[in-house]
Amino acid sequence: MRQPLQFDKLLVAWGAEKNKLGQSYSNVHYIEDRFSHAKVHNSLLKAKNVVVLGNTFDAVQTAQSTRTYLDECGLFKTEITLMTTDTPDIRKSMGPSMERFIKEQLKEQRINYEPNVNIVKMDG
Repeated sequence: MRQPLQFDKLLVAWGAEKNKLGQSYSNVHYIEDRFSHAKVHNSLLKAKNVVVLGNTFDAVQTAQSTRTYLDECGLFKTEITLMTTDTPDIRKSMGPSMERFIKEQLKEQRINYEPNVNIVKMDG
């Protein structure tokens, strides 16, 4: 079912092989060097909704680290969503039962998990 996902910051975490979206967006960030890291950091502190987009274990770790850091900064209300646009590596390498376990762990950490999403349009 198509449903718009509202976000004010999108953190793209793909792991070793960096993919970029086909278009540039002011609220989409790629961590490439210390300057882009600082820009992402400053944007995260202002965000209300953050999406981590990626199919890899690195994306899971990025979502968890972001949640931990924002909580340490006292920003408990910032929503974090981990979204994959393909079959997640967790499911590919460890199977659906482990994916369900990881999903529950993410839920306990207040991270929404949306696997295998088909993005049809992005505005921003």
